[in-house]
Order: sequence, then structure tokens, then C-alpha cells
Amino acid sequence: MGRARAANPCVTEEPQISVVIPTHNRWPLLSTGALRSALGQEDVRHEVIVVDDGSSDDTPARLKEIEAPTLHILRHERPLGVAHARNTGIAAARGQWIAFLDDDDFWSPRKLRNQLDTAGAMDASFVYSDVLVLNLRRHASYLLTAPESDGLHSEFLKRYAVPGGPSNMMAETELVRLVGGFDEHLFMTADWDFWIRLARAGRGARCPLVLVANRAHASNMPMRSRWSDLMRDLDYFLGKHGSNGLTVTKAGFARWLALERNQSGKRIEAALRLTWLGLRFGRPRYVLQALGLFVPRPRRTAEDSDQPVREPDWVARFLISDDAA
Repeated sequence: MGRARAANPCVTEEPQISVVIPTHNRWPLLSTGALRSALGQEDVRHEVIVVDDGSSDDTPARLKEIEAPTLHILRHERPLGVAHARNTGIAAARGQWIAFLDDDDFWSPRKLRNQLDTAGAMDASFVYSDVLVLNLRRHASYLLTAPESDGLHSEFLKRYAVPGGPSNMMAETELVRLVGGFDEHLFMTADWDFWIRLARAGRGARCPLVLVANRAHASNMPMRSRWSDLMRDLDYFLGKHGSNGLTVTKAGFARWLALERNQSGKRIEAALRLTWLGLRFGRPRYVLQALGLFVPRPRRTAEDSDQPVREPDWVARFLISDDAA
């Protein structure tokens, strides 16, 4: 097993919040989004823990060049997976709260402050917010509104209820450790599995602000992973939670994965997957949907939405400074 090595000495002042960013071979995304927005958080005492999961590009060297007293770098000498990387960050965290940030997302500069205030006002042990999704051209694509916290655990047994993945979450460190962190047997569904356990054990609260930006790109996990690995991950997840009231089916989830392949430009693969799923699980509408992938349709834009996308000012400011960097 790879060992995590610290690169920067810790500052003496205890942080309120520990930010954990796992990364692997994605320096352009990490440097222009997640890392800058994490280090630039306002009105909180926080530390930023980047866990380099065995990167073989220039990520290790570039991280060492950053001079920031709140930045701490841990490294696995070989890749161990995103769940393991997050757990390494959890073990090293010194804050009362932990916030997770994926290396391809970024935050409002007041994300941590706003969520900390919400947690205090609602006496919550974890908190989340609304999410803006940016398309490949970095334009606002659509807004994802998070549900209220009542019945959240039941919602997670039906669907991935809170948008934005771990990048949207801030939770008490004690609670995160109590539920056991992330299941290292999982990769694609590790986030969902963690949310289920967190919502069962803690008290959640929604911060009704758009504080997280998700960036669409062709190298996210459903796009780059082998289909057989995704199915094994899904089988483990369904087996783990099936007896706890999980209503998600393998056919339905696999259909979503196939459509994600289509969104990344892999139309033929998506159509073949949908056709196979339709025949395998007796879902003829999947076969019809596969055929429909080849029917030209007008591209929907943000202006076509029933709910117009209002891009927060911080998103535009961040992208402008990103272009100037």
C-alpha cells in the first residue's frame, strides 16, 4: 500500500475547517479551479489538504512551487483511488469541520462561510447548497436545486438526492469519522454510499445559495472508466444497500451511465449499451431510446429552460481571473 507523505509543515493555529481535495493527473483542472477557490475562501480559518493520488504528470512538482501557509500536500506513491485519497485527507484533518472538493469543481469565495453560518443557525452536523453546472465552453448550462433536509436519507435510497457530489458537502469531522469515511471498495458510487450513511447518522441542512460550480468535461469518471468496472462497482453498491430499502435498479442506473457516454460523444457505444440493457432487462423503451440517439434534435440552451439560469457574480469573476492567469 502506498504511503502518504506530507510536503508542507502545518501552521500552529487550529483551523475551523479542513478542505480535502483528492487529485490524480489533472493539474490544469486542479490549478485553475479547485485549488484557487479553496485557498481563496473568505472569513474562515481553514486549511487545504491536497491528496495527490500517485500523479505521474507535473502535479507533484507544481504543488511544491505553491507558497501558501494553509496548504498541506499529501502524496500516495501509487494510485489508490479517490475514496482512499479522501480518507487520507480525513485522517490528516485538524478542523472541526471537513469540506470535500473535487479537483474539477470550484466554489464561491464565501462557500465555507455561508455553509458554516447555515450549520450554526440550523444546528446541523452537515450542510449543502445549490449547484451550477457549466458546459464544456464554461457557460452556465443549468441549475441544480438541492432538496430540503427532511426525509433526506429516504431520498438517497431512491436517487442521488443532493447535486454536486462531495464538493457540495461540509460536515462535522467527528461525524465523518464516525460513519467511517469513504468505502474504498467503491469508486463511482463512493460518493452516494457516503451520503446515505451521513444522512442516516447526522442532521442535515440546505443552504439556499448557489455556492458550487461543476465543470462538465470528457475526463470525468463515468466517461473514462471501463464499463465492466462500472458494473462491478454498481453491483457492490446495490448489494451493500439493497437490504436497507434502496429502490435503485441496476437497469435504471446502467441506463444513466449509457446516456452519460452519449453526452461525452460516444454515441455508438451508448446506443449499443442501451440496446443490450433493453434486451437483458426487458425494457423495450431503452432500445427505442438507443435508436433516438441518432435522430437530430435541436440543442437545448440555458435560455430554453423553464427556469432561467442565473449565474452568480462570483462565477463570472472567477472565470475572468482564470483566463487572465
